[in-house]
Formats: sequence, C-alpha cells, structure tokens
Amino acid sequence: MRSTVLAGLAAFLVLAVVAQQVVHAQSGPLPLAGVFELHLLAIAVLLAVGAIAGSLYAGPAAAWTRLVALAVVVVVIVRTGGEVWSPSAAPPTGDTITALSWNLEMDSKPGPEAAAGIAAIDADLVAVQELTPEYTAGILADATLTTRYPYRILDPQPGAFGLGVLSKLPLVVRDTTFSSSILQAGLLLRDGRTVELFDVHPRRPDYRNAGPVPIALDTHVRDADVREIASALAGLDDPRSALVMGDLNGVWTEPGLEPLRELTQDAHEVAGIGPGFTWRPDGLEFLGVGVLRIDHVLTGGWLRPVDTSLDCRTVGDHCRLLVRLAVEPKG
Repeated sequence: MRSTVLAGLAAFLVLAVVAQQVVHAQSGPLPLAGVFELHLLAIAVLLAVGAIAGSLYAGPAAAWTRLVALAVVVVVIVRTGGEVWSPSAAPPTGDTITALSWNLEMDSKPGPEAAAGIAAIDADLVAVQELTPEYTAGILADATLTTRYPYRILDPQPGAFGLGVLSKLPLVVRDTTFSSSILQAGLLLRDGRTVELFDVHPRRPDYRNAGPVPIALDTHVRDADVREIASALAGLDDPRSALVMGDLNGVWTEPGLEPLRELTQDAHEVAGIGPGFTWRPDGLEFLGVGVLRIDHVLTGGWLRPVDTSLDCRTVGDHCRLLVRLAVEPKG
C-alpha cells in the first residue's frame, strides 16, 4: 500500500508539470509547476525509486505500481536530461569571448563592493541588471574597471530596471526604444561582424504566498516583456547575430519563455553541468548556492556556448554567471 501511494504521488507531480506545459497557465497555482519543475521532478523520481524498492517483494499484485513508478523515472530522465547534463562541447577552433551576466540586486551592497564583484572576474563582456546610480558611481570610480573596459553603456535607474554593459570589444549604441527593460547595443567582433547584444530584465512575476511558501503565480507582465525581447530578435537582419544576457525572471523550460526558445539556445542547456541555479532568496544567501535558474545567456548562432560557471559567493540574491563563447566561422 505504501508503495502505491508513493507511485501515485510521483505520478501526480509529473502530471502537474506536464499539465503546465500543455495548458500554459499564466495565473493561479499551476504556473508554479513550471517555475519549480526541476524540483518537482527530482522529488518525483525519489518517490518513484522508493515505490519500486518497496514493491520488489510484493509479487505480481504490485506490477502496476512498479510500472507507474518506472514510467515516472523514464519521463524525468527524458525531461531533465538536457537541463542538468550536457555533452562536452567541441573545443573552440578560433576566437572566444567570455561573457559575465550579473543582477546586482538593488540596495544590497555599497557601490564599491558591486564594482569589486565585477572586477573580480576578468570577462571580455559584462552585462549587469538592477544598475542603480550608487552602483554606477562605484563602477565609474573603480580604476580596474576603467582600465579593463574602455567601452561601456550605462543606464542607471532608481529601482530594479537599470541596465549596463562593459566591454573590452567596441560597442555601438543603438537608438532603440522599448517599453520593457531592454538595452540593445552592437558588439564588434574581431572578425568584423557585429553581434546584436541585448541586456534584459523582464518584470518579475507576481507571487502570492502563504507565509514563506508560494501558492500562486501570475506571469502576464513577465511574459509580455519576454515577447517584446523575442520580437526584437526576430526583427534583426540576421537573428543568428543575437546575444541575450540577463535576468529573465523565468526558468528556461517555462512556457512563458517559449518565444525565446524558438529563436535562441541557452548556454547552460548547451554547455552547462548540474542544475545551474543562479538565484536564491535573501534569507538563503548563506547557503552559497542558488535555488532557481533565472539568469541566462542566449545565443543566436554566431556565438556557440563552450562552458559555463557560477560564482555565488557575493552579497545579493543572484550569482554571477560566466559563459565562454566560441565565435563561429563566417558563412
């Protein structure tokens, strides 16, 4: 009986995830199954393994229990395989770019500390979100950043929607206007091509909690911002030139991010190992790891992800995401 209950609970969790992928709910409890998909599937596989182990000596009467539990294990492996494990990417044969994306979290640290967190990783390209005037002052005053990054576009804003880009490679300011938090710039590659860089930060979904536990979610505003980003990518002369960096406020497998999945590839999914969690609530910063993967680096084709890494030791609710990108040959 206990094995049957475990198998039933495992199947329920899987069905909740499948239901969200089919229904694409934007409000209510069901969208939480998209946000916490990896966690639910991990719990489901543990329950399924427990059901299988508990039914081994139950004979033919438990055959259906074992079958359901085995089906759960197979579905979880198929669904999460690309998210937690990627085959070793082919080594780059030419030029590479290291790209750092970091949501600074407004008001979480002094400006000089934010600048030091950027300077601690010697990336070729840096995209930051939640860039406030205080953080901007820290960046402008930092001698290491001034020397390392001769090209920069900084758009500080009070609150959570300031954006900024620092680069060793030349940047071209784009005269574009968006209704959501998007900064577009041209990035001049060493081979003469221009990558279209988008530093983005869609609005946060609206969570409804019972105490510390989320019980419902509304993603309408986030999804609208994601569609605007996707529209900008689709409108490029060559969508393969796209490079998107930032805090998408969404898990890559959520239905709301489908417009971006259709146009780009996610660096972690292509070249990352493990869950790649980049965010944690402030109360869990002491863990030194993330609990959700909502920060992303997306490429359109000219740049190929080779490997990814995370540094979660800094103050703030986001980890620093570093991605090495191979510049694909022209053609």
